[in-house]
Amino acid sequence: MIRNAINRASSVLIIFMLLVSAVFITAQPSYAATVKTIPSTSNIVSKVNKLKLSKDNYSVTWNITNHKIKTGSGSEKILCIPIKNTSASWTVTNFAKVKFTNVGTINGRQIDCSINFDSMTVSARKGSSTGETSDGYMGFASIWNVDEGFQVGVTITDGCGYRAKKTVKYTATVYYHDTGATVNLPFFQAVRDLDAADDYYREAWESVSGYTGTYYKYSTNYNTFSGNKVLAPSGGSNTVTGNNELLKAGIYAPTTGGKFAAYFYEGNCGTLINLYSQYSTNPKVFTPPTKAVSKSTAKPGETLTYTISHTMGTFYKTAMTVYGKLVFTDVLPEHLIYKSAKLTNGSGTNITSQGTLSYDESTRKLTFTMGDAWRTNTANYNGQVLKFTVTAEVDDFEENTATIKNKANVSYENNMTVTTNEVTTTLIKVPEIRIVKKIPDSAVQLGDGHGKPTFLFKITGGTGKVWYRLVTFDDEKASAGWTFSKSGGYWIATGPKEKFPEDDYTVTEISVSRFKEASSSVMKEGNYREFTFINEKDNWQYFSHKSVVINTMDGGAAGDWK
Repeated sequence: MIRNAINRASSVLIIFMLLVSAVFITAQPSYAATVKTIPSTSNIVSKVNKLKLSKDNYSVTWNITNHKIKTGSGSEKILCIPIKNTSASWTVTNFAKVKFTNVGTINGRQIDCSINFDSMTVSARKGSSTGETSDGYMGFASIWNVDEGFQVGVTITDGCGYRAKKTVKYTATVYYHDTGATVNLPFFQAVRDLDAADDYYREAWESVSGYTGTYYKYSTNYNTFSGNKVLAPSGGSNTVTGNNELLKAGIYAPTTGGKFAAYFYEGNCGTLINLYSQYSTNPKVFTPPTKAVSKSTAKPGETLTYTISHTMGTFYKTAMTVYGKLVFTDVLPEHLIYKSAKLTNGSGTNITSQGTLSYDESTRKLTFTMGDAWRTNTANYNGQVLKFTVTAEVDDFEENTATIKNKANVSYENNMTVTTNEVTTTLIKVPEIRIVKKIPDSAVQLGDGHGKPTFLFKITGGTGKVWYRLVTFDDEKASAGWTFSKSGGYWIATGPKEKFPEDDYTVTEISVSRFKEASSSVMKEGNYREFTFINEKDNWQYFSHKSVVINTMDGGAAGDWK
């Protein structure tokens, strides 16, 4: 009985220890971070590229009764809660959420950011209370202007500092302002100023979830890396300022998406959080792709060239992760026949072979997908401009004119597709003309011995080229392609529709002896022109039918001469 009781107790103890162990394991990341060195200390992400976490756009939601917001010596806003116990450790959970509105813009959409304080464990006071405020409050975070941003931890010098070891867990969420949905895109966080240590604490930062597990440091960095924790140098304070907060005492930690959690370990110190997005257009870190077309007007048979330009990010300056994908898509408008496409790099070298190019005739969709080997090579992220060039031939169409509009898409992540600007081309058919000749039926009686009326027309193109057309009433051999009719008191000769290779032209009638021009008119419809000439008898009695002689050739008609 005793043995069984002992066995049962042992089993319970083992299960309890396993449960505790499981809780401990899942509470911390199971990976050891990969630490990479940034090639040059000149590769510093500009402050203007930061998402805006500042005292100008923040608000706080409190989940505890007692709290204060004080103004520090640098005009920063200090978030404070009461000190619960100075002689023993204590913990507060889910006690405050800081919301920053309009921190930037991605693909035309405003983004906001919230930082929730999930928990904070504070040790008993270590050392004297000299310099602490007398109201019993301690600051746990401060919010500065946009250059400095958001800081976890407050020092005695800042005001409201408390000499005790603090472990602060926070969760940051970046979300779209219009829907509240988390932005499912990579970001990167700069952890700056991990430089302080004392006998009771060592300043540190440790990722928990939502990070890629790769940390980027500079060759001048003096931090210690243990698992996924970054620690300040041991052995006292190593205070740094300016860029040295990153060059010597900071890292960049890319995220997998818009929600990520981590720990700060503080004492009488403060550590800055700066957030960046490589797709942010406010400030302009990411340059949206653009589209251009080679011609604003074009005719059937001519070639149109579309150029889609994309500017690559610059690794270590505007980007800390490679694109999840890089896909160019272009749906060609109607009236175009796809001919070819290619992708060139910033040097103009054809790199189409680095990916896959396809065209679907049924959907008219052209797609280029960059291969993983090129896309994941960080050396290609150097600010170069890629150009995806598409050539197409203008097909013939029914209308006289047509307008085609085109824009393209470039996809960088599963949830990041950017549409280019729209370009427009007006299609103009090859010019067509028709000549119509009318003479009163009372002016001439065909077959009366005076001959068949003959007329000659001169067609002049915009560049000075000249064509001639001739018609002889009631003579099909001399007037191939013309048709004759009688209507409304007129004999009417209607010429065929003809295309000419120029954009502009005029038609004039060559004067003849027996007729004079009574009127002329031009009917315009798109790129079609119909020229009508009406003549009447003139000095008929002075001329015989032999006054005009028509030369013809076997195998051809006068109307075919040019």
